[in-house]
Amino acid sequence: MTDKSIAAPNDPAAPDGPDAHDLPTCNIVMKGGITSGVVYPLAVVELSKKYRFAGIGGTSAGAIAAALTAAAEKGREQGGFEKIAKVAEDLPHRMRGLFQPTPRHKPLFGVLMRLAVKQGGGRKALGVIGLVVAAYPGTAVLGALPALVLLALGWRLGSPLMAVVTAVLALVVFMALAFALRLKRIVTRELPESDFGLCPGIRQPGSTEDGLVDWLANLLDDVAAQPRDDATGAAKPLTFGDLDGDDPEQPAIALRMFTTCLSTGRPHVMPWSDASYNLYRYRPEELACLFPERIVRWMNDHSAADAADPAFRAMPPRKDLPVILPVRMSLSFPFLFSTVPLWMRDFTLGSLDAQKVLRRVRFSDGGMCSNLPLQLFDHMWPKCPTFAVALDPFSAERNVRGGVEKRVLLPSHANSGLLMPVEPIDTLREFVRSMMNVMQNWQDRLQATLPGYRDRIIHVYLKDEEGGLNLDMHPTVIAQLSELGRQAGHELVTRFDWPAHRWTRSVSAIDRLADAIGALDEETVAFIKDRPMGQTGYRQTVAWQRSAVAALNAIREIEEVRSGALAPPKPPNPVPQLRMTPRA
Repeated sequence: MTDKSIAAPNDPAAPDGPDAHDLPTCNIVMKGGITSGVVYPLAVVELSKKYRFAGIGGTSAGAIAAALTAAAEKGREQGGFEKIAKVAEDLPHRMRGLFQPTPRHKPLFGVLMRLAVKQGGGRKALGVIGLVVAAYPGTAVLGALPALVLLALGWRLGSPLMAVVTAVLALVVFMALAFALRLKRIVTRELPESDFGLCPGIRQPGSTEDGLVDWLANLLDDVAAQPRDDATGAAKPLTFGDLDGDDPEQPAIALRMFTTCLSTGRPHVMPWSDASYNLYRYRPEELACLFPERIVRWMNDHSAADAADPAFRAMPPRKDLPVILPVRMSLSFPFLFSTVPLWMRDFTLGSLDAQKVLRRVRFSDGGMCSNLPLQLFDHMWPKCPTFAVALDPFSAERNVRGGVEKRVLLPSHANSGLLMPVEPIDTLREFVRSMMNVMQNWQDRLQATLPGYRDRIIHVYLKDEEGGLNLDMHPTVIAQLSELGRQAGHELVTRFDWPAHRWTRSVSAIDRLADAIGALDEETVAFIKDRPMGQTGYRQTVAWQRSAVAALNAIREIEEVRSGALAPPKPPNPVPQLRMTPRA
């Protein structure tokens, strides 16, 4: 039985026009999860009735939702959030067609989708075997050929029973060998040639529907109410300049998302800083395999050719960078979507000639490094709430109370959400899954238990057959997930206590500040005072040095600092710790 305690709200649609400017602001961060992202559209629609979105972030599927939310905020006066609500109605009928493998990988894609179906072991195994044989008939014939030869030979020698037994054994052995060799070819040759992904993201030959990236690029422009060319009717791609407004340093709508550069082994927050922009180049013909033609044409028209090699182009400046580019870089779920190739020079090499050569780098799923990046819009002294939507596994032991399923949960008091569930690990599958989960999510999970964090995270609990790699979800299931998103948004709108949250954050910040100031001793101030400004390494002005020393001494003379009275007697627990995060 599903939780029905949250009635559908009768609130009006999201305010637009002058009314929208009177709304308080909020930030929102959304977690990755492939098809689980269908939860988000109605969640942000509900939040839009009370808040304007100032900062919006996410990874993977969360990056898709973040981009759509930013587009809707820009197009609020033109019904942006009403358009997102219609997306939620459309997704149940469109979802499967958005994931389109290349013709080369279509057989393998079909097999993997069958493996993802939750079904009994024996029945599922037979179905997969049949699908594999149908998908690769040439390999099946090659594997069956020795068995047929042995069967014919044994029959001719007058040993029918022995012929059948030998043929069956040979069929098993040689069929397994044939498909093992076929799998080796896929893994060692075909996947690398496809940039390690089955789906490029755009419409594939033979399809009558748009792929995910085609659909999303068009949808972003429509939701944001982008102007259209009078001659062609094509919309101007939504860019970060459109979201920034007049001041990129203080953007009107700050959109951020994580991606992972596998070649350099580090995450990036997109859009890049100016310094990082200058590092990367792209080949138009490569991006043409991943993005609609109009997006690549826009990038070419707003970028310069590389001075040393005109086959490559510099990235467009931030104001002209299409939003769909970093979204695609963030959603590149390993093996499902191909990596996004860019190029850069490696200045760590010893040879100057080698440093001049552009080298291919691959960008993949942002969720590898941070799947719920709460820190994207956090400040020590927040002026507005930063909400997060977490997608967690459903557990009957925890989420069923009195026969009612609690699928949406917002912590109800200060100590709620502090504990972590204990998951059983009894099988190899559970062991591997837990190991991967810890490597990917341990920082996000610990951060989510901190005071001032856990009370603003709305948890949506998904069952095994919901979200994730379940690309063939029934439209009814997708609609149910959308409804869970609406409930999550409604919970945040009606139950989140901003003054109480701000108080918790303030007390926690004062505690950290008191700790930092208390550790400031006379020897440290003396070192700063006596450091010659001519020394190398982040040299500052003498005027700054003098003012800094005066300020530090003044801080140390404050009676409340010296006596320890600044530190709160009961700071929120657990105490936050420093976390290093990339800025670009």
